[in-house]
Amino acid sequence: MTAPVVAVQQLRPHSARWPRIRLVALCAIYALLSLWALVMTTFGTVMVLLGRLPDPSWTFGALAAGAFKLLTLGPALVILASRGRSALAVRALILGQLVWLAADLVAPEEPASAGERLGRSAVSLVLWVGPWLLLSDHRSRLWRDPVLVRRPLLALALMVAAACWPWAVAITHLDPTTKSSLGTTGELRYDIVGFPIAVVAGLCLGALCGARWWDRTVCVALVWVAVSAAIAPTGFGSPGYAGCLLAVIAGLLNWATRHAPGHP
Repeated sequence: MTAPVVAVQQLRPHSARWPRIRLVALCAIYALLSLWALVMTTFGTVMVLLGRLPDPSWTFGALAAGAFKLLTLGPALVILASRGRSALAVRALILGQLVWLAADLVAPEEPASAGERLGRSAVSLVLWVGPWLLLSDHRSRLWRDPVLVRRPLLALALMVAAACWPWAVAITHLDPTTKSSLGTTGELRYDIVGFPIAVVAGLCLGALCGARWWDRTVCVALVWVAVSAAIAPTGFGSPGYAGCLLAVIAGLLNWATRHAPGHP
């Protein structure tokens, strides 16, 4: 056996081991990010159930914040479950970070320059998406996976955007300065205004490159907010019973159109 052949055979175990190391690292990182996403998604609901809110009027915001975090951070769990294979989950995470930036621009938690907000968003994007870009073997799927437009779902996204616009504008005019042991109403306002942005963005993503799991996620988020509005119809930022009804209708329509064929 010649020396070059021996050298190649000696290198094979190391070259085969490196992808496994990257996969283990990817899963470990997204396990931590998924845990953090779960904590952020359930924190407000837990505070409501434990009766730890400083003001009962914050009930809707504390509950609805969970739906906002589910749509924008929840895809990290799918990246973990798919071992990095789900390009749609990565797209959803990227879109979620853009939603966070949009919410920060229209209803900032605290005064900051545009440069500071962009810097924070860039750091957050690197934190949530950077490990996948660095370690995944499926990076090319991010731009190669086909886009198939589901027109009924796209029409639903436009209708939801029109319905949410007055609510989102009203939220931006709420007082952000009230303080408590759990934070300020500015943080609550940010989470509430983030939901209508996130749900419209989520419907658009589902219309362009959706999957069954993403359609279910958007439906759960809509029902979550509907229940929150029914529990606290007059709370801080609540859309009331009318918003509850509209969220239920949007969720049902989203579910009904999940089998709509896509068109290139």
